[in-house]
Amino acid sequence: MVGNSVVCNVQPTGPAEKAIAPVTGDQGRPASLWNHSGSVVGLFADGPSRAFRYERPRVGMQAEGVTKGTLLFDGTKSGDTYDGTAYIFDRRCQPIPYPVSGPVSADDRQVALTGNKPSALDNNCQPTSYQRDVLYFTFIESTASGAVNEQPTGPAGKTTEKHVQQKICTPIIREALSSGAKDQAKRIERSLVAFCEKCFSEQLKKDFSLDELAALDLILADRSTSLATDLIERLQATYNRLFEVCSDRIVKKMAAALAAK
Repeated sequence: MVGNSVVCNVQPTGPAEKAIAPVTGDQGRPASLWNHSGSVVGLFADGPSRAFRYERPRVGMQAEGVTKGTLLFDGTKSGDTYDGTAYIFDRRCQPIPYPVSGPVSADDRQVALTGNKPSALDNNCQPTSYQRDVLYFTFIESTASGAVNEQPTGPAGKTTEKHVQQKICTPIIREALSSGAKDQAKRIERSLVAFCEKCFSEQLKKDFSLDELAALDLILADRSTSLATDLIERLQATYNRLFEVCSDRIVKKMAAALAAK
């Protein structure tokens, strides 16, 4: 089925042959492993070339013929942007290519590729409609085969963590305490900032998956052009609720600290 992106059992011809080509030799060792919709895929890099191939397809994909080495994305990396071809799969048809592009997250833990994915096929396996879709690839681990630029510099949510520290907790608390006695403000500022950062960290882990944290990183870094509008709105709404929860707790904590002798 197109919606579940399952592979066909018919041997493709022409360009689509790459979609089921076996992987042998050095090509069989990915530089790193990534999660994609419950499957483990490998990232293969050769100069600017980039490819994602299935390493451990999820059960539903295996049942439809996807095996280790099946090509999911083939393209290039320029700067922090991927550009190339992704494939959807339908049991009745050959793998169907469509163009995608998108950025690597600021912490190098997620690749988000956006394109107009065929959403319905006719009896001849020709697309009859399309929908905007984003393919998320979230870093799991590097392999012994070597390094590529997509080695992560920190956990998913690292950009969000920096945003909380630099744009929320420290400046807001410092501003709130600026009208009080300097000695008292200095005494409680550090503990309040730590309390603020802990609140956000705990709520982010509670309210967001790793994929969502990586997408939130893109939003807060103003690099969200590849993300679907509904996803952006949903994550922003969740983040705003989180902000309200922590703000309320911080105000109460601050009031208690200022009242203390």
